[in-house]
Amino acid sequence: MMTWYQILSFFFTNGLRIFLGLYLVITLQQLAGNRKKASVISVCAAAFITVLSCFPIQQFYMTGIEIIFVILIAYYLYAAQPRVSLFLIFFYEATVALWEFILSAGLGDIFQSDRFLDMRSNGYIAAVWIVRLFMLGIAFLTVKSHKRNENLSPRIIAGIAIAGMLGAVLLSGQNTVSISDDQLTTWIIFSMLILVAILFFNLNRQYEMEKKIMLLEKEKNALLEHDYQTLKNVYAANAKLFHDFQNHIDVVYHYLLKNHTTEAAHYIENLRFPIQELTQTAWVGDEAVDYLINSKIALFNGITIHIC
Repeated sequence: MMTWYQILSFFFTNGLRIFLGLYLVITLQQLAGNRKKASVISVCAAAFITVLSCFPIQQFYMTGIEIIFVILIAYYLYAAQPRVSLFLIFFYEATVALWEFILSAGLGDIFQSDRFLDMRSNGYIAAVWIVRLFMLGIAFLTVKSHKRNENLSPRIIAGIAIAGMLGAVLLSGQNTVSISDDQLTTWIIFSMLILVAILFFNLNRQYEMEKKIMLLEKEKNALLEHDYQTLKNVYAANAKLFHDFQNHIDVVYHYLLKNHTTEAAHYIENLRFPIQELTQTAWVGDEAVDYLINSKIALFNGITIHIC
């Protein structure tokens, strides 16, 4: 039967583990959402798991329930991908369990007592609190690095995994605490799997970033092609306009050269008539702006200008 301070300790340690696991999931997936609501739900989940801890339930099932809680919170509050969240939280729980084992076995080796490996003992709870404080320190460093626009998370996670594997290997050489060879081998294999998982996740994230860069390059090239075609059409329209303008000048010049001023004035009036139709409505008082506005309205109403 656990005492009240053990229950309280389980509540706080479970709450920290759930909250920091959720923080890891949303940080590595670069998600945004309501963190206050996530904190409240994490506290409720910690309370539920603490109540279950009072019953003789295996730690394996407790960890499974905790993983389900984190995945559901990340999915409903942050729209996180369930498969990625499951991958991250599974290896997060494995890393936490690895370090709890290393710290408890290490303290047992220092104080020459097997009591530290008993999950209900005060020695094991002390080891768990050391791990939680260590996790809080890592979270603090990660938050500070994000504020300085530095990405320390991959290096910190890789360092933790490497240190965990070295710690598990070093424990195999001690003779004070009675740890079976199968248990040590299992934790060493888990530490190696954690390293492989970190490598796989980093490679996958790099691949996704390269895909996004390629997509952006493709969109950029499409925009450049569109701009090129637009510029080409503008040049063609300007060339046609310049050609028509020269023809109009030649016609007016020949009229004036033969002193046909009436015909020249009538020709110019015909050229001015479409523009007068467009500029008959004043919008802002500026002739150029009014002409542009009326030309767009004319195009919208199906009026086209042909100067010939």
